[in-house]
Amino acid sequence: MSLSLKNTGTFAVKITGAALSGTNASQFAIVTKPGGGVLPYTVSASLSTSMSLAFKPPAGSTSTIRTATLTLTTNDLTKPTITVSLRGLATAGIGGQLEPSLQRIFDLYSINSRTGDSNPATTNLFSNTEVRGVNDEVTMQLLKKSGTAAVTIEPLAAFAGGSPAGIVGWYKSGTPGTKNKLLSVNGTSSQSVNVGYTGVTSFDPGTASFGLYSQYTNINTTQYSQDSLNTVETTIKRKIRFFPLKQNGVLVANAYIFTTEDWNNDRTGGTDSNDFVGIIRNVKLG
Repeated sequence: MSLSLKNTGTFAVKITGAALSGTNASQFAIVTKPGGGVLPYTVSASLSTSMSLAFKPPAGSTSTIRTATLTLTTNDLTKPTITVSLRGLATAGIGGQLEPSLQRIFDLYSINSRTGDSNPATTNLFSNTEVRGVNDEVTMQLLKKSGTAAVTIEPLAAFAGGSPAGIVGWYKSGTPGTKNKLLSVNGTSSQSVNVGYTGVTSFDPGTASFGLYSQYTNINTTQYSQDSLNTVETTIKRKIRFFPLKQNGVLVANAYIFTTEDWNNDRTGGTDSNDFVGIIRNVKLG
């Protein structure tokens, strides 16, 4: 993970130290110090530098949020220390029932929307043995652009398989066969909350209603935001779910988290809805 540091002042600043502290500090690591070398390092006015960090929870960890604090010390008399809060999502392993739940992904990003998962420690959002509780999901089969600006998508997580590890796009209402591809998740990000991708994250659908779709080429499936179009795997026809974006207890206008499911976890109704998780902005119910 790369962290960019910019000197917004009018004088050079010397970074003299970088250290980790906090509850789970031992599970985070500074890979490259600011400037890419040995400290101290001087950042000239209006210029930037970067440093890299890694999250390394122990093998076999439970699916929980781990936290630490990065503290940078400088020669700036008005602000001699800069602190950055770090958060990581530990998982029990890779794939299947070792993946984190959708609620844990929300928790990582401090999203206050409720998924209704009665046991976030397990992968499934719900199943025949895990009844879904109170949740904030909204029925949003089609969408419309809310304002004059473009619609944007921000990838948050991908827990799928294959390469690409998922494709996301949109289609106009009534023409699901004419797909407009937006992005492909890199195979190296198939189990990640630091999603690498190729493609674009903004588009202009005009004033007409539109839907979202996802595709997973490793199992040759396509999912649509309109339940009626999901005819291949029908144990649970809701393949794309929407939740209002709530952060720090505040509802963000015209913004929703959307989640996809490539295939239900089992024929009895288990589903995790974590294969691709993103935020879509500047939209309303279509």
